[in-house]
Amino acid sequence: MFKFLALLAIIAITQARPADEPIAILKSETDVNADGSYSFLFEGADGSFREEKAIPKNVGTEDAYLEITGTYRYVDKDGQNVEVHYTADDKGFIPSGTNIPEDISKAARLAAEHAHDEPKKH
Repeated sequence: MFKFLALLAIIAITQARPADEPIAILKSETDVNADGSYSFLFEGADGSFREEKAIPKNVGTEDAYLEITGTYRYVDKDGQNVEVHYTADDKGFIPSGTNIPEDISKAARLAAEHAHDEPKKH
């Protein structure tokens, strides 16, 4: 899942500017802990930003997972500010943001609420 989130952010940021213009990184922080938790952030001179934090849950069990929260933002090719917030855990990925239709966010939240429901028997 982390690879998917990283890819999504990279795609979003690379679509926001021409590839031949290097962007200065104004701030970059990374913290990786022995328990599997981590946090990172970066901020670019072009207004791009990404921050993500992960907390291990159910450590040492078959049900172990990371509870991830994050935000990224950038200015798109039309000069519009785009900002996305997301969570990801054992129930799924839930995005919301300026470029995400509310129906998609709502469907993701609903799916997460019922991710561990038992299927109904007929």
